[in-house]
Amino acid sequence: MISATMADLVFDGEDDYVEVPDAPEFSIPTTGQLSISAWIRPDVLTFPAYQSTGYVHWMGKGEAGQREWVFRIYNQITIDDPPRPNRISFYVFNLEGGEGIGSYFQDALQAGEWIHVVGVADEKTTAIYKNGEFRDCDRYRGKGRSPCHNYSPDRWIMPARGTAPLRIGTEDLKSFFLGAIRQVRVWSRALRAEEITRLYGGDAPSEGLVAEYLLDRDIAADSIRKHDGLISGATWVTKQTTSRRNHNPDKATQFYTWAYPNVRARTSATGFVTADVGQFASQTDDHSIWMLTSITPTWTPVLARCGVNHPI
Repeated sequence: MISATMADLVFDGEDDYVEVPDAPEFSIPTTGQLSISAWIRPDVLTFPAYQSTGYVHWMGKGEAGQREWVFRIYNQITIDDPPRPNRISFYVFNLEGGEGIGSYFQDALQAGEWIHVVGVADEKTTAIYKNGEFRDCDRYRGKGRSPCHNYSPDRWIMPARGTAPLRIGTEDLKSFFLGAIRQVRVWSRALRAEEITRLYGGDAPSEGLVAEYLLDRDIAADSIRKHDGLISGATWVTKQTTSRRNHNPDKATQFYTWAYPNVRARTSATGFVTADVGQFASQTDDHSIWMLTSITPTWTPVLARCGVNHPI
């Protein structure tokens, strides 16, 4: 499951993106296999800066004449026949572009819902997973048995190494994602189904992991190697950590709780430290809580008033 942090990198759906310079580790032909995972939170069901029949590219490696792979999410209403309401897909392409081949799932979505997506490509097939579960498989070269769908030879794809950067929030600046994206990871191999299930639960495989962008702090740092990304326009939005009073009428003790996990607090700069469950006791109506969060990495006083939500 997605871990709690105090901030998300939010893309405005107009021109925000993260760009990572081209590297061979991001291309399928380098090893013949590639896996990419991310948590995405679409904040709308219809994106304002869409392209073609009504979709946006929310991550990919490709530009004109340098197409490799891409993730898409379709608008709730598209001009496709049949329609593709909020379909999420993973495609691979020939370098020159044209029609790609890929895998998808098409479920009813809610704006603001976090979704874990994994796209996998091996030497012949693509696959896509949602929230740790296999959803679809397609054979982009050759023929074989189900569950992978087959295509005519004139449609087959021969992935080639291109020079386009890896972009998050867009692919080629023609459409833009509106919402938040976190925990982007790239592996130079095809993850197995059981590994993807564990990845959804928070256990990321280290074998073949070539880049990791947690996107939970002020830079798009690659925590694995040296493929740091440049953030263009996207905004860090601090999450609302709230404190509230639970008054016990029989005692003069107020119990304060806050909504977000992994936030620690104490009643003074050097006083008692609570557990991470998010509660401490005070015998006054107004009390200075000392918070320790990912945004305030040092103990910071915050005035919490009983019965009043207090974002930090």
